[in-house]
Amino acid sequence: MTDALGILLIAERMAILSGRDDEFVAWVEKGYTGKRWDELIGQEVELVRPAGFRIEWQLYELDSGELVRCPPKDDSYRTLDGPEFLMRRVHQHVARKQVTPCPCHGKRYVYNAIGAVKEGGRVPSWWMSRGPPECPPGRCPTCSTGPKPSR
Repeated sequence: MTDALGILLIAERMAILSGRDDEFVAWVEKGYTGKRWDELIGQEVELVRPAGFRIEWQLYELDSGELVRCPPKDDSYRTLDGPEFLMRRVHQHVARKQVTPCPCHGKRYVYNAIGAVKEGGRVPSWWMSRGPPECPPGRCPTCSTGPKPSR
């Protein structure tokens, strides 16, 4: 549990460690909305509304590293209200990143959070990746095309 200052400090440190602003925006959003991790990384641009976030999907990571698009946990479809400053920041983030659709399925995700394995432990690749927000070549999160990631 933390307060607004704690959310800001955690988000700031995440951005500093990764060298990207995606983490800052994502962790502030997570702190203020209470979204589950899988809902945050599976957030599609089209479901970010002017005053909140519509939760209709999540990206669930299997033990193999494959990401599967599925309904939210316990079928908890819902709309989360967002403070005005947060909604403005998320919309600015999407505009600045110029999020493009994945060529294989056309989905656009707000954050580039494809999972990766590093030295025996699971580490989200957005901590170390500076790639574009679309699917990496050969590893689509929703249609599972391409080779499986090596361990």
